[in-house]
Amino acid sequence: MPVIVGPCASYTTLRDMTLFSKTSRIQAARIDRSRARSPATTRSIRFSICANLAHLATRKNIELSVARPSSMETRSGRRECFRLVQELEATLMRRVQDYSYRTRRRTPLARLRARYSRLFLHLDNVRDIVGGSCKDLLLKSSLMRLAPPEVHHNHPLFPDGSRPRRLCLFASYSKTSVVSDMVLEQLRAYRQAGFSIVFVSMSAGVSKPDLERLSGFCATVIRRDNHGLDFGAWADALRLLAGETTGLDSLLLTNDSNIGPISPLGPWIEKCLASEGIFGLTESLQGGAHLQSYFLLGHGRRATEDLTAFLRKLRVSFSKWILIQRGEIGLTSAMRQRHFVAAVIDHETLENAVLDDIEAQLELSVVCPDLFANFAIDQPPSAGIHDLQEARRIRDRYGLRRRLFNFPLNPTHQLASVLVKTFKFPFIKTELIVKNPARMPFAPDWRYCIDDQSPCSVEMIERHIAGR
Repeated sequence: MPVIVGPCASYTTLRDMTLFSKTSRIQAARIDRSRARSPATTRSIRFSICANLAHLATRKNIELSVARPSSMETRSGRRECFRLVQELEATLMRRVQDYSYRTRRRTPLARLRARYSRLFLHLDNVRDIVGGSCKDLLLKSSLMRLAPPEVHHNHPLFPDGSRPRRLCLFASYSKTSVVSDMVLEQLRAYRQAGFSIVFVSMSAGVSKPDLERLSGFCATVIRRDNHGLDFGAWADALRLLAGETTGLDSLLLTNDSNIGPISPLGPWIEKCLASEGIFGLTESLQGGAHLQSYFLLGHGRRATEDLTAFLRKLRVSFSKWILIQRGEIGLTSAMRQRHFVAAVIDHETLENAVLDDIEAQLELSVVCPDLFANFAIDQPPSAGIHDLQEARRIRDRYGLRRRLFNFPLNPTHQLASVLVKTFKFPFIKTELIVKNPARMPFAPDWRYCIDDQSPCSVEMIERHIAGR
């Protein structure tokens, strides 16, 4: 039975690309026999294929003749099922590669809708700036007051003058005021890397059971009101512990805005400690090239002194937009004048990975069709017209590179799948999973990135997300 595909509009939905990525992984697992180490694994793959086929048959305008796991027990049934999977993938690829295919966003009505959505995004930024600035004025005029921070000392930061003096400032927030097991696993990873940890909570409070759990990892626990987000938390911690934070060899600024680690974190920290300077895990070009602030590490005496001085002079704000300009982007600009600043995965490295990953391009073509306007998805040239197709392939590759530079994407959102699959990245943004503002098809598949070797289990991460 052939695969019957409905209107092209169905391909613009979120789940189509998710199912496409699932079937790609399932087919790859079936072909790569090294992954199928046991009969149980093989059965799991068979049932997953049938589950995806059944989902497509019931939820989309696609009719399939094989949708029962029992049909996979015979050789002919397996052959038919895999043929259907291959035909389904070929159909989805043709929809993207077809030059005449146009997504809804390119219709006049969709363009108008997209333009208004960008307008609402700008209005949200204006609302954030105005509201945050008003709160800043109220705080400055003493019409608004913040509760004094609560400091709980468990043990000295650096007992007996221990070396190296590595300090980690960990900012945390939870609506339920609960410190999850996943957060403790992150603290464990930083502790194993040799950091003394100061835990700064911006939740409503820290319960006694959580204080006891944190005492095994953190030298100091601080509870403060949420003013200035992460940068405000880090600056407050340095102010409250000014006498103990001199002469640092390394200073790590991080938070709990990511789920994970889903792969060992130690090797990534070691890369940042290999030389002196200011380092991050990823780099973004949005708003100007800068290190993303969920992980910032200063290594070396001069670098940590300048990083500490920057935080102490920083004027924090209730506005997130203002804080990003002053803190995240401003910090990178200021540190570049005096120090070596780099990301473990910089923009060029991530860009090259996207250009070599057809599945990543397919995913981006669904949510960012303008990146691929008049382009064909990169594919091997056919016989007979080798030179022409090779020329078009090279042209499209450089054209896509230029567009990725002119219209930069957020690495931890639009390119999260490349980070995790290609680089075995240890983190996934919590916002990507909970809200998914960019509507990325990869987001629902985050559980597939966690295996038995991951420090955090799926259950641990789900409990953490429930408290956000």
